[in-house]
Amino acid sequence: SLGHQQLTAEVAGKALAMAMDCKTCHKEREVSIGPTYLQIAQKYKDRTDATSYLQGKIISGGSGVWGEVMMPAHTNITATESRQLALYIQSLASEGKRKPSLPATGSIIPKEEEANKVLVLTASYTDTGREGAIPLTGTNTVILPGNTVGFTPETLNQGMMPFTYGGMDLLMLSPQASWFVLEDIDLTDVKTAYLLAGWQDPPLTGLDFEMRVGSPEGKLVGKGRMPKPSAGQPGGVIPIKVSTPVDHKVSELYFVYKPQAGLDRGASPVALLNVRFDSK
Repeated sequence: SLGHQQLTAEVAGKALAMAMDCKTCHKEREVSIGPTYLQIAQKYKDRTDATSYLQGKIISGGSGVWGEVMMPAHTNITATESRQLALYIQSLASEGKRKPSLPATGSIIPKEEEANKVLVLTASYTDTGREGAIPLTGTNTVILPGNTVGFTPETLNQGMMPFTYGGMDLLMLSPQASWFVLEDIDLTDVKTAYLLAGWQDPPLTGLDFEMRVGSPEGKLVGKGRMPKPSAGQPGGVIPIKVSTPVDHKVSELYFVYKPQAGLDRGASPVALLNVRFDSK
C-alpha cells in the first residue's frame, strides 16, 4: 500500500541520516551546527512541494536559509536516497498525529469491521551500523484479511447478476443453479460460512448452498440451508457448516446455489450481500 511504502522510505531515510555526514551538522531534536530535523520539518510542513524542495537542498547544498553556515552538496546520492531523507525529515512534523507504534511483543485483537477491510502489520528494525558500514534496515509486512468478504463487479460467477445498490456490490440469484467463487480464502479453523441475503419480498422457498474447493464440482467441504422465510422478513442468513475441515488457504472457493427441485422460489429477486467466515 502507499502508506506502507512511505513508512519504509522514512525508516530508510533515518538510517541514511545516521550514516552520512548529515549527522555532523544536524540532529533530530538536539541543537547542533545546523537546524534540527524537527525544525526543518515544521518550517516546510505546509509546502505542497516540500519533498522535492528538500531533495534539491540535500543534493545541491547551499546557505542563507538558516544562517551563513554552508551546507555541503551531496551530488553522489541517488534520487531515491534523497527522497528517503526528505520523507524521514517531513515525518517528524506529523508524529503527534500518528498512532504510536506497537511494542515489540504482545497481542492484537482486531475490531470488527465492515466487509473488504484488511489489517496491515508492518515491522521494521534498524541496526546501529559500524565503522565503514551504514545502518541496515529490515522491514516485513503481513496483510490479514477480515473474516467478512464482500463482492466486487469482477467477482467471478456463473448464472448470477452483479449489481450495485446503496453503494454496495451485490450478487442477484437466478432461479437456476448458479455459483460464485472467492479467491485466496484461508479456511484454517473455519467452522461455518454465513451467506447474508436480502430481498424486497421474501422468497417462497428456502435457499440451499454447497461450498466446494477448486471448481463447482470440486471437493465438497460443506452444505447449508436457509428455511423458507416468514412473511415480512427483510433478509436472512444461509449458514454453511464445514463438514470436511480444511487447514490451509484455498485459491478458489466455490459457493454453489442448488434450487429446490420442483419449487418456485418466487418472483422477488434475492440478493447476496457478503460472506462471513466464523470459527464457531
